[in-house]
Amino acid sequence: MFRLQRRGSRGATREPLFGPFPCERNHDPMSDIVTVQTAVTAFADWNEPTDAELDAIEHEMPVILADIELLDAHIVTLDRTPTEIDERRIRRARRKALAARVGLTNLSAPASGVGA
Repeated sequence: MFRLQRRGSRGATREPLFGPFPCERNHDPMSDIVTVQTAVTAFADWNEPTDAELDAIEHEMPVILADIELLDAHIVTLDRTPTEIDERRIRRARRKALAARVGLTNLSAPASGVGA
């Protein structure tokens, strides 16, 4: 690293420069960087999902997996014209995702009996 000296009139030395920016002799340039500690520590070990949240995720897992399969079918066709097999794969994945959503809805809907 090099340090440039700026000379004023009559050869008097002014403040030292590091490149085009003035700097002090003991200045740490890394101290000006703002930390993102709060964003990083928001996901600390003590902030894990509860058992109820994990159960809800497990309950919705068939829908999540069906949506992933549908996305995969669409991703394959992003850079090319879909073939007949691609269209079948998308239709099959769409039906599977819809069936998973209907199944989840039916499981989470309250049971209603006659006269209820």
